[in-house]
Amino acid sequence: MQGRATDSIGSPSAGGSDTTALVDSIIKSGMEKRASDIHFEPLENKLRIRYRIDGELFEVAEISKDKQSQVIGRLKAISNMHQEKQESQDRKNNYVSRL
Repeated sequence: MQGRATDSIGSPSAGGSDTTALVDSIIKSGMEKRASDIHFEPLENKLRIRYRIDGELFEVAEISKDKQSQVIGRLKAISNMHQEKQESQDRKNNYVSRL
């Protein structure tokens, strides 16, 4: 079952140097909501962000397609993944927040 969460996780239209703040905000918000997973899903016209909370997926944001490569690049950077690779790379990360 899918739900929709109303959430303020930063400006979905953020770009450039704001990409770091946007991605950090998405992760921080997911942690605050006790999400077990954060899904970054590239779709045809947008990048959809969903949290898995208590086994249910909640859509929390949509980011314009033109920001997708910046967001994915930031995720790869903080995950120590190869940024040159274009194929799918699954990774589970532990994120330490200084709240």
